[in-house]
Amino acid sequence: MSAPATPRCEARGERELVLTLTVHAPAARVWAALTEPADLRAWLPGAPGWTLDVCTFEPRAGGAFRYEWASGDGQRMGLSGEVLAASAPARLVAREVWDEPWYPGGAELVHELSEADGATTLVFTVRYDLPEARDLAAQPDVVAGMTTSFARLAALVESSR
Repeated sequence: MSAPATPRCEARGERELVLTLTVHAPAARVWAALTEPADLRAWLPGAPGWTLDVCTFEPRAGGAFRYEWASGDGQRMGLSGEVLAASAPARLVAREVWDEPWYPGGAELVHELSEADGATTLVFTVRYDLPEARDLAAQPDVVAGMTTSFARLAALVESSR
């Protein structure tokens, strides 16, 4: 068995964070992990001690999504969004808005998947409205949380091939 996939995350320009991940799984399986609530709950639980307890996702242009996380001590955080474009299993574009924003402005999320020789490369680009927002998101603890989540996605899709 090969080593677990390791996500790479880098800042690009003034407003983007780009995460790249190659997994040994078909693009259709990665697409499902990005759009199916049961899969999202498995790989996107949040910080230690938190769970993704509300998760809805309509993977079509104009579709809505909602995520709400809960901590063991009763704290909650959530976000809502709209799917702007969906072309399974290759491209998903969405816009997110946090209930209690931790960065100024909003963000567009672009997931691009390409499959070759039994592996799928996911390029996940977050385009923030403002450079200040990208600077907050590029902090080491935020990047660590993002890469940990996407490593969980890799483990999920690779274990179900």
